[in-house]
Amino acid sequence: MNDATGRPDLAALETEIERTRSDLARDIDLLAAKADVVGRTRARLRGAGASPGAIAGGVLAVAAAVATVVVLRRRRGGRR
Repeated sequence: MNDATGRPDLAALETEIERTRSDLARDIDLLAAKADVVGRTRARLRGAGASPGAIAGGVLAVAAAVATVVVLRRRRGGRR
């Protein structure tokens, strides 16, 4: 980092600063992508070929099944 006279080599310092900035920018982009849960979920859904309507229908079907089981158990008097 120092030249022959003992002074800091400005070109080397600038190069190191630019490399550090680049590394930090990459790390921030990676963290931002990891924190974007909604975006990652949408990307996975698009990749799986499932439409949001189909997923909502599946969730509704599961909710209806759970509600049916709860109602039937209450009518029969609880767990067996």
